This record gives sequence, structure tokens and C-alpha cells, in this order.
Amino acid sequence: MINDGTSRAAHGRGNGVIKELNLLTGFTWSGLDGSKMIHRLSGVKGRKTGVYVWHPYLISIDTISGISKRRHRVRYPVIEERVLWLMQNLDSAMMAQARNGARDDTQDRLTGVRQQIKALEKQVSKLVRLTLNDDNPSASLIAELKNHEAQLRTAKVGLESMELAAVKTHELPMVPDEDALTRPENRRALRNQIAQWCQKIEIHQDYLIVWFTAKTGIKVNLSGEPVASYHDVDEEEYHERRRLNEELAEEQEGFAAQLKAG
Repeated sequence: MINDGTSRAAHGRGNGVIKELNLLTGFTWSGLDGSKMIHRLSGVKGRKTGVYVWHPYLISIDTISGISKRRHRVRYPVIEERVLWLMQNLDSAMMAQARNGARDDTQDRLTGVRQQIKALEKQVSKLVRLTLNDDNPSASLIAELKNHEAQLRTAKVGLESMELAAVKTHELPMVPDEDALTRPENRRALRNQIAQWCQKIEIHQDYLIVWFTAKTGIKVNLSGEPVASYHDVDEEEYHERRRLNEELAEEQEGFAAQLKAG
């Protein structure tokens, strides 16, 4: 029998303080049965010390309910560790590709606009010199100067907008250092960033996928040295996944009905 006080403390509910043990609350889904995965603790009492050792894990809701025929339970620490690693090491180009579903050409476009601005600035400077050196500059020269100045202003506004969009596209959650991450308020703040960063985290047996759209994400292995790779689903696979999920949902509903009736 687990002491209630010990259990509450382990689950982060003691003394009115919530420890936020699960950094990924609401984001984790099973890649095996399609249901959400929730955080739980398994406690083992030491024979000599009498102290409980708690092991956090994620388990799918369908596994808990008995609906799923494929039991899905994984150790929680490795999931959090891989997600944090990804946020700290993800290549910005891969990140943008996962968000946009295409090769990231942001830097190419920014370079093109900057070159355009440089050329316009040179042209404006040339036209300004011509007007200053002419006691009676022609109307066409003044009109050309105004036209180039307007183009330059428009290009600069466009560049600023593109740079802001690029920052947002490539932005990763700011992960606190190891000590700071133990504080509940920092874990809550990071969870809020994760909510803005991705759609969901799908967990499989040997890897996880952080999904940014319905079809594109980043895949990370769960054993060995962490490696990130771009992952997408083509149209045929996308519709096949939807069909299988619908069939699984129908099967689970039928199984649930049998349990209720029996």
C-alpha cells in the first residue's frame, strides 16, 4: 500500500506546489493506437530503506481502457530528453522545411531583396547628385528620383516584414538550463512555447515525430545518439493513414460497446 502523502509528493501535488513533472502534457500521442498518452508514475518500495523509487512513464489512453490490442507504454525521461535535444539542436533550414512543407528558400529571397535595396540606394544617390549639381533640374529627373525613392521605401518595408517572418519560421523554444528547468514556473513557460511551436508529438516504439503540419514534421530516434531528420507524408500515405485511423476508431468503438454490454 503506497502512503498517500508519499504518492502525492511524488506526483508533484504536495504542500500546494505543482511540480509540473510532465513537460509535454497534452502534446503526446501514440503512434501505435492513435490515442493520447498520459504521464504516470510507477513506485517501487525499497526493502531495506522503505523509500519508494518512482519511475515516470507515458501510457496510451486506449491501453489503460483496454480498447487497444497493442499495449503502448514508454519511459517518460527519454521522450522529454529527445524533445529538449531537438529544440536545442534543430537546424533552422530543416525547421522551416517542416513548417512550410517545402525547401526553405528564405535566405535566397532575403538576399535578393537586399541586393535590390543596394541597387536602388546607388541609383537614388546618383539621382540626388544630378539634381544638386543642376541649378534647374528637369521635371523628368525629379520624377525619376521620387519614383526610385518610393521603390526604395517599399523594398525596405518588404525586407523588414520578411525578416520578421523568417525569425518566426525559424524560432525555437528557449530551453532553460538544467537547474532552471526543475522549477515549475519555467516548465510551464516552456510548455506554453511548445504549444506555439508544434501541433503534436507522436510516439512510436523506436522513434518520435514532432508534427508541425498534418503532413510534415521532424523525426528523432529514441535510442543511441540522437539524430533528427525531416519527415513528410505523401498524398497516398496521408489518405491511407486517415483511412486506417478511421477503421481503428470504429474498431475501438465496437470494442468499447462490447465491454459496456458485457
